[in-house]
Amino acid sequence: MCSLADSDYYFDEAEVFALLRLETNEFISPFLSKIRHKTSTDSILSKVIMFAKKDWPTKRQLSGLLQVYRSFSEDISVVNDIVLKCEAIIIPRSLQNLVFNRIHDGHLGIIKKLGT
Repeated sequence: MCSLADSDYYFDEAEVFALLRLETNEFISPFLSKIRHKTSTDSILSKVIMFAKKDWPTKRQLSGLLQVYRSFSEDISVVNDIVLKCEAIIIPRSLQNLVFNRIHDGHLGIIKKLGT
C-alpha cells in the first residue's frame, strides 16, 4: 500500500496535471513517449494495463512477475498508457538499464571520488 493517510489511493487532479505537464516539457516528453511505446510492447506491462483497466484475475491464475504486480495491484494505475505504482513510473524492462545509467550519469561513484 502506498504510504498515504487514506487506505485507498486515487490520483487527484493535481497529480494527473503534474504528469501531463511533464509531457509538455521538451526534454522529458520524448522519453515519456518512449516509455509509453515500450510499455505497450512489453509482454508483462501490457497485461498489467489490461488488468488495471478491468479486473485482476486471482493470484493462482497468474504466473511469474504478474503475481508480483497482482500483490500490489491496488497501488497500480495507468495514466496516458504509462503504468504507475503510487506516484512512481514503472519503467519497462527494455529501458531499465538506460534509465539507471541516466540517473547515475552525474554521479562519480566511490572509486572516482577516491582518485583511483
